[in-house]
Amino acid sequence: MLANKPLVFLGQFNWRARLFYPSGPATKDKRSQAIQLVKILCEHAGRNHPLDRYKEAFFFAGENGIVEIVEELAETFPDILWVTNGDGRNIFHVAVLYRRGKILDLVYRIPKAKRYMIRAAPDRYKNNILHMAGKLPSLNEIGCAALMMQREVKWFEEVTEFVQPFQRGEKNDEGKTPEELFDTEHQQLLKQGEKWIKSTASACAIPSVLFATLVVPSTFAVLNIQQSYKIGKHADFVGSFAALAVLTLITSLISLFTFLSILTSTYTKADFLNTLPRKVLTGLNSLYFSISFTTLGLSWLICRTLLGPDMMLFMGLSGLATIPALWFLASQHVLGKMVFTHFARTEERHPLLFTRSLPTTFQTQR
Repeated sequence: MLANKPLVFLGQFNWRARLFYPSGPATKDKRSQAIQLVKILCEHAGRNHPLDRYKEAFFFAGENGIVEIVEELAETFPDILWVTNGDGRNIFHVAVLYRRGKILDLVYRIPKAKRYMIRAAPDRYKNNILHMAGKLPSLNEIGCAALMMQREVKWFEEVTEFVQPFQRGEKNDEGKTPEELFDTEHQQLLKQGEKWIKSTASACAIPSVLFATLVVPSTFAVLNIQQSYKIGKHADFVGSFAALAVLTLITSLISLFTFLSILTSTYTKADFLNTLPRKVLTGLNSLYFSISFTTLGLSWLICRTLLGPDMMLFMGLSGLATIPALWFLASQHVLGKMVFTHFARTEERHPLLFTRSLPTTFQTQR
């Protein structure tokens, strides 16, 4: 029953858990109580019940990413790591298939003598563990096709480093290597991701064009006003406004050219991991600064010509002027996730052993 309730085990260091499921005392108590209950059940199971009775719960926990249940069952029944489901897949096949990185990390906590054999074992269709990474999972978890494609490529590369070199060229019953299976399974997702990223780039290019075309005439308009009304005492503000206008023009053009390069390019799966995030980061940053420089220049113009050289007032207006830029960034949170996923570091894995239930001869192996 607990194996089907992953929310009970949300950790206090999971930012999504803290955001959507407040980690107050009640939540922490429920998590600790659930873990304690699992430990008690596993200790009782080791004394009174056979291994096969917990096979279903073991795989349900693996599919849902509940590492506490998987770990406790593996401590109680070390041989459960060798148990396979109806498709001939062990817990690590399931972890890769369902994209459960923490479950996959548990392979480093068993002796090296057995670690290799578990990683190299194929399922009943001759799919090795890298073939599992090539299969397309459910698309319900992530709505954006481009972000989904990026995470799929990153996961496949991570599992590629995890397996033995000879496994990368192994073929399954269909005669496909893991990479060929990945390309076949993700062909439609690749097209959807490319379509989404180009439509988003097109939408982001519109404000870049507007700022680039409006900043030059607005600057000349300010110069004409100064000459017509001879506001010499405010001559210093014209230079500041012109400098902000130049910065707006430069950042707008950088943003425009970046998004145009996204629109006119054809992408492979590797581009979703490297090229696209860099272009998106450049385009978003330059457009953000373009919006900021524009609103900052207008605030400076209003303060110096209409309200006087009140620095506190200027700072207040500048603060309000940043709201459009912040709103724009918030509206493009999916692109932000793509950039974050690209630069996020993969967690390091440390080879620790299960020690509670393993024979003494295995506890010293590493």
